Amino acid sequence: MSTASRFLVTGANGFLGQYTTLRLLQSGHIVRGTAQTEEQIKRVVEHPVFKPFVDNKKLSFRTIDLLGDSKERWVETVADVDAIIHHASPYHLNGTHGIKDYVEPAVQGNLSILRAAAAQPSVKHVIATSSSGGLVTFDPVRGPFQDGKVYDEMDYNGVTLEDIEKDPTNAILSYFASKKYAELAAWEFIQDKKPHFKFTTFTPPVIIGPSLLRPSTVAALPTSSKSIIYPALSLDSSVVELPVVNDPNVVDVRDVAEAHVRAWELGKEGRFIVAGGLYDNQLLADVFHRYFPELSARMPVGKPGTRLQGVFSLSTKKARRELDFKPRPVEESLRDEIAEVLEVEKSDVTLV
Repeated sequence: MSTASRFLVTGANGFLGQYTTLRLLQSGHIVRGTAQTEEQIKRVVEHPVFKPFVDNKKLSFRTIDLLGDSKERWVETVADVDAIIHHASPYHLNGTHGIKDYVEPAVQGNLSILRAAAAQPSVKHVIATSSSGGLVTFDPVRGPFQDGKVYDEMDYNGVTLEDIEKDPTNAILSYFASKKYAELAAWEFIQDKKPHFKFTTFTPPVIIGPSLLRPSTVAALPTSSKSIIYPALSLDSSVVELPVVNDPNVVDVRDVAEAHVRAWELGKEGRFIVAGGLYDNQLLADVFHRYFPELSARMPVGKPGTRLQGVFSLSTKKARRELDFKPRPVEESLRDEIAEVLEVEKSDVTLV
């Protein structure tokens, strides 16, 4: 599909949404993005990367609340677009009631988009971002050690609503349940309503890599930088046994954005896993010492070259076959993200 099409990208201001939006614009498409606040929109539209597209009317934005706005508001937002790439999703780990604070908002967010799309004849394809949290059965005791199990698109995690009701304040368990039930609700909608558009979901693991629009403070860094890179930089340099990670599966943000657009370009429906490979803190240390030797005192050396064995992984055979998915090496993603963290750290006046 080489002709210009009109896209709605929800969460276009976000870490992933920025890359998806730019990829579409560079391919000649017209993008209507959504964000929750005017401040979020301002940061994107005034940035040199995006301002030329705003000036030539290729990029526009509107604020919308994924859960709070009316059906009519959503139908209006979707009006006249050819496709929807739905990145926006409630994400937090501070809820106190698993079903009310996690599962119900995630389910309703997906259904709001699908109902609005079903009311607009122009929509030909809806592409939604889920998470590998919806398919991996997380074992808090064994962590990544699941005898080398390989998950594929047929898998869903084993968390049930009954599990959440028994342990309503367990944020991680509730998050995994929300991803599973939100995706199941979406596919049930497709099966029951048989809408006129194609539907595709992606289930990436932890998304890593550099920001398209570099943040000005460490506090504003992407989640992966704050949960993976920064903690490692804070380890005592004398540590030999580096901490084991609970989820070793990662993927580069640039590759996830590309996969979403490729689904549109190739007209592919269904569920796809997009993963880049495995990481652990030893790989992170090896990358750090290879590319940033002048800062070696900030990171333990550990046991160079050793890797986790027998950990679970995610199969990308389907995405490689149908979307020609070719993720970049995890080492490259980590290198680029470390470089960004170090640059932001140097310029962050709040750290002085």
